[in-house]
Amino acid sequence: MERSLISLRGTAAGAGDLAGRLVFVLGILASVVLSAVSGGVALAFSAFILPALHAMPDPEAVEVMQQATREVPASFVLVLLGTAVSPAVLVAADVIRRGWRACPWLAIGTVAYALGVVGATLGGTMPLNEWLHTLDSATLHSDAWLGYATAWGGFNNVRILGAAVASALLTIAMLRR
Repeated sequence: MERSLISLRGTAAGAGDLAGRLVFVLGILASVVLSAVSGGVALAFSAFILPALHAMPDPEAVEVMQQATREVPASFVLVLLGTAVSPAVLVAADVIRRGWRACPWLAIGTVAYALGVVGATLGGTMPLNEWLHTLDSATLHSDAWLGYATAWGGFNNVRILGAAVASALLTIAMLRR
């Protein structure tokens, strides 16, 4: 039978357990926020940046996207990958402490983020960006930009969905603690 937070107050063991649970919940909260931030960045790109690029002549759009993908800040990579690692560490810690059945929402949320956001980035948008850097905007065939932008937008939408699902599942995990 699981003890409630209220029954843990007032004892030395209870205080340590309460502190551990608080750290765990704050870790999940950080993962929820970072997942939502990742999804928000992807949503902003699909909602504002891609339509603006589609309104430009293809050679200019290619040059802008080449520049944008060449200058990816380290903070973006840290949020993207850190958001996958932090809940995975929490899952491992909870499995060690309480067994496999302890954290299904946290585990599924972690997988949703890893596949939806990190997977779509490493397996989709990054290879497309590498291909885009091989293009010369001066000799660009019009179908090249359209094909790239369509595929890139599709992978970006997978990232939005993955981040939203992960945020929801991680929130459920947090509330169930």
